[in-house]
Amino acid sequence: MKDETMESTAALEAEPKVGPGRDLRAAREARNLAQEMVAKQLHLNISLVRALEDDDYGKFAAPIFVTGHLRAYARLLGLAPEPLIESYQALGLRAAPTLERVARLSHQAEPAARADVPRSLVWAVAVSVVLAVIMVWRSEGPKMLGPIMASPLLQDHAAGEPGGAITAQLAVPDASQPATAPPPAAQPAPANPAAPANPAATAATADAAPIRDVADPIATLDLTASKPSWVEVKDRTGNRLFYDLMVPGDSQHLKGTPPFDVLLGYAPGVTVEFNGNQIDHSAYARQDMARFRVGENGISN
Repeated sequence: MKDETMESTAALEAEPKVGPGRDLRAAREARNLAQEMVAKQLHLNISLVRALEDDDYGKFAAPIFVTGHLRAYARLLGLAPEPLIESYQALGLRAAPTLERVARLSHQAEPAARADVPRSLVWAVAVSVVLAVIMVWRSEGPKMLGPIMASPLLQDHAAGEPGGAITAQLAVPDASQPATAPPPAAQPAPANPAAPANPAATAATADAAPIRDVADPIATLDLTASKPSWVEVKDRTGNRLFYDLMVPGDSQHLKGTPPFDVLLGYAPGVTVEFNGNQIDHSAYARQDMARFRVGENGISN
């Protein structure tokens, strides 16, 4: 019994997974549509239509385009796109590696092995440094102490004791003289409530007041689809504002921090307006796909 279960499980695992291509071909043939007609309606090369029906997804740059074309193809045939997309994702295909941003490997030389330094050499260097400091002090010390020793303050308090020791003269009060009371301390003048207690402190407080950050400018981006196209839009902060398939008649009004990074799966089928001004992105289209950046300074790569 156990062997039969293992054999059935192995048989199921050996069965090849079927993608959505078979269902697309069956639905197209049921509606008497030729592949050329589908390619014309979807604005695709006929080789890509054949690739979708043959589950040959290596012809597409990324899975995002596969799901977009599957969704458009399903809508054209009147099918629900979700089961087809799930069938494609169940194949477990991985996206091709991108060649745009490849981290360069930095080859760093390994640190050389630490050489054992003889202890005698270390002592010799230490003694040389001490001797050099003593010689510099003997030659430059008098020059450095001369202005200090010539100070009138030190000369007034210097005593003629051997060794040049300096003794401070302390004033001892005479007990025969009557003690006199110290003069009363001066009373501070009353503060003027009208004037600030410390103008400098007030100015410093004003300077230290936090400056509010100026809000980032907000711009608008309007997209209008006349043909099916997959669209992705990000603002300057990397926030994805839109990521979906647009069909004829769809429009999107987006707001964010410019410039905007725009990806159009079918560039001729989407009109782009920045702050109400139409943008000509035809120069950035490559095989009907366009990737560009649009902002206050115009359009660029």
